[in-house]
Amino acid sequence: MRYRWAPHIAIWGEVIARQGHFPGASSSLFVDKSMTSQHDFENKSRFLREALIGGYVTYSVVTDYAAIDLDQAALESELKKESDDGLKNAKAIYEKGGHSSSYAVLTLNEYINTYTVSTSTVFTGMDANGNKVVGQTYLTPQVYTLKLKYLSEGAKTGGNYVGCQVGALPFIEAETTEKCFAPTGSLSATLNNGVYEEFTYKYDPSTDNKNAKTIQSFSELLQSSSITCGGNCPFPDANFAFQYYGTANYGDLWIKAAFDEGYIIFDSGTVDFSTYSHVYRSEFIKKATLGMNIFMYVLREFEDALNNCNNVAWDAGRNWDEGVALYTGSLEGENGSLSGKLLYRLADTNCIYFKTCGEKGDALSGKSKVNHDLLELFDLGQEQVLKGQCGSATRTKERIAEFMYIPLIQGTLRSAYRIHYLGGSDKDKAEGVAFAASVLPRIHAANKQAAKIISENMQVGASSTSFDHVLGAFESTYGHLNIDCSQIGGLWDKSLGIYYKNAGPCTPTEREMFTFILLAVFGAIGLGAIGMIIYLCFPMYDEEHLSF
Repeated sequence: MRYRWAPHIAIWGEVIARQGHFPGASSSLFVDKSMTSQHDFENKSRFLREALIGGYVTYSVVTDYAAIDLDQAALESELKKESDDGLKNAKAIYEKGGHSSSYAVLTLNEYINTYTVSTSTVFTGMDANGNKVVGQTYLTPQVYTLKLKYLSEGAKTGGNYVGCQVGALPFIEAETTEKCFAPTGSLSATLNNGVYEEFTYKYDPSTDNKNAKTIQSFSELLQSSSITCGGNCPFPDANFAFQYYGTANYGDLWIKAAFDEGYIIFDSGTVDFSTYSHVYRSEFIKKATLGMNIFMYVLREFEDALNNCNNVAWDAGRNWDEGVALYTGSLEGENGSLSGKLLYRLADTNCIYFKTCGEKGDALSGKSKVNHDLLELFDLGQEQVLKGQCGSATRTKERIAEFMYIPLIQGTLRSAYRIHYLGGSDKDKAEGVAFAASVLPRIHAANKQAAKIISENMQVGASSTSFDHVLGAFESTYGHLNIDCSQIGGLWDKSLGIYYKNAGPCTPTEREMFTFILLAVFGAIGLGAIGMIIYLCFPMYDEEHLSF
């Protein structure tokens, strides 16, 4: 287990020295405000509350972000039913959530002066059993309506932290209302004008407890949060998707089309799910929620940390933590487990298929090399944004994005191989479509022709799929993506203990090796003639104009 408190305490000493104050009560950071110096931090480390997510130490309460994996788990459970009811319930969870950022919409019996209420105003009430419940104003209140976000009483990394989880969960009889506000009661708060007031209210706990964060919302918010948000916007990876699909909410459009047996017209082509089975659509949705909506919002949180890097270290650190929490999820526990549902688990699953597990990336079990590398980058980036090392943090974020694409490429390749060489079920085809659709914006930015080849082979309703063509197209872009063959690995046949035929790890191509030998022998003289020899001898793939 990786407890790394000492260097983190030292970082906080530097942050305090840089900003000259401790975070306020609303910042939710794990710092005892009685500590006033580096010495105090080093001698009162016990005041730093333990908060580990998949081996990463957070400085802020990020339970809302980590808890989104409970929505993903509930959604997947319903999709496994492979029925109309299962898809209907899964769609409700996708749209309404149930576990992340729970808030109550309370109807007041008395008028409230909205000018005396801010987003930091805390109200206290009771649950149905007479226990205290605390909520903070969420969004702008109306004169007879108050939206209160339930506040955590601890720093747990799990999802069951507020005891009020409703949203769409009543559809599957999985709601938890024990710590929700009672159906009727009173609220008390000290308002902005310094006056202590009490209000009575009523609401329906089964329909008026909602969720501010849903899997759908990550796509719906991408335009305003990553494309037109000012600062460093548009963020690069979100912009790749915007340029490729012609819209920022591409993930939501894909997923809703799959739920509704519908179709959508993108700049990149038309998608039509109208004739596909429950299995196909369910498998697509399971992977698309990760590869599109959640994937892009993870990067958005890291980008937001960079936007705050020079200004407010507390906000930058919190944003960075949120990105890690959304990548990892609560079900991974402190150091990673087999029950996770988010991108962390996807990387650890695909490493088994491609023999890229372990710290060296050559094992068939354990934590993926991708996650080993990302954990180091997560730690490094956190330190950099807290210290205001914004240029270095930007480079760290870019490297994180590069690593995050690896499992998507692996997923696409595995599906392509199974379709081409092993018959390919609806499950294989749907997963291949989801993974390819998730990674294609990045491939298109690197090489348009490579993206075209992958799309033609891995699209909904593809007439045929050539694993060799898909593999060659991906390999032509690795240099642009700053990844290499060893990171992707090869498809491993467990039953025989060898790589599948034609699917072993790629190595420098014959063309590259021949070029290296010629350059070593002849130096820089006659490069034009050498290039012609290479072209004539090895006319396999040309990176800018791929052909087969």
